[in-house]
Amino acid sequence: MHISAKRLAHLLVLAILVLPLGLLILHLAFMVKASQSTEIISCQQVWAHRGAHTEHPENSLAAFTAAFEQGTRGVELDVHFDSQSNQFVVSHDAIAQQALANALTLEAVFAKLGGAGYYWLDFKNLVDLSQIQRLQALAELEQLIKAFDVPKSHLIVESIAIDGLVIFTQADFITSYWLTLNDELSPLSYGNYAFRIKAKYLLGQFRVISTDINNYTDNFGIHFPQIPTLLFTVNEPSLINALFTEARVRVILTDHGAPATFDLCQGAIAK
Repeated sequence: MHISAKRLAHLLVLAILVLPLGLLILHLAFMVKASQSTEIISCQQVWAHRGAHTEHPENSLAAFTAAFEQGTRGVELDVHFDSQSNQFVVSHDAIAQQALANALTLEAVFAKLGGAGYYWLDFKNLVDLSQIQRLQALAELEQLIKAFDVPKSHLIVESIAIDGLVIFTQADFITSYWLTLNDELSPLSYGNYAFRIKAKYLLGQFRVISTDINNYTDNFGIHFPQIPTLLFTVNEPSLINALFTEARVRVILTDHGAPATFDLCQGAIAK
């Protein structure tokens, strides 16, 4: 079918006019949905990054226990799901199969600490799992929280793999997309990526965003207004206070040596 040059010109003009309108509508829809989010709204909280690891090895049961004993409401822990043994292993790096017998498991953490606190699960290998393995991981996590009375509202499942988070979102877990966008990208590239992420948020594929404090810039504020945001890793009390003046910041991870000094529900450092 032949399209005249005049017709092509008309179509081009129409596209130029309609595209910005479509982007604006999507952005406004994103803002409305984000502003209505009920995720993690009880109070703004500071959680211990990999537990109280200034005193104990990071990602250890001792570090998590100490963090809760010192007053923090939540801990962040790195997990890998091993489909062969059907267990979540607590470790920043993958653990060799022969070393699994001596590894800390999420089951052991829940068995010791239960559901009184909050857990931010940095799901390291979700991106590498097949869909069948992801379903297996979901079933195991469901079983663990039931066995140890850990409310779903006390868990955040985080990953860079939005497609992997979908089934956890559908199962009513709080899911966090680990956003890696930074200001090294051109404005056009940043906006393009942000558009796709916002579309997936509107489709209900994840519920909150987590990002490095270095990526929490003006660009982030422009493209992701009002969405519940989790930040890592912030160790300066004055910066924590400043960040908590922004309602969208719900949780901040810290390496601060004494988590109990944080006035967690007021979003400020206790005097």
